[in-house]
Amino acid sequence: MADTTPIEVDTATAERLAALAGDVPVSAFLATLVETAESQLALERGARAFDRVMGAPGIREAFARDFGPHGSTATRAA
Repeated sequence: MADTTPIEVDTATAERLAALAGDVPVSAFLATLVETAESQLALERGARAFDRVMGAPGIREAFARDFGPHGSTATRAA
């Protein structure tokens, strides 16, 4: 069995969590909520990194050339 620790929330929040969880145990619902939040943060970090890279001289043009509307030259149909 996984290690667990109790968390305390006010009654109204506990009731809202239970309602949102529906038939799923609240602990499983919270675990999914945490995974979703972590994924969102990772996507945001990746987007910021992409924006930084795209700001480098010549990168935007090279990206558009290789991955623009017509796709990479390596993946174009012959």
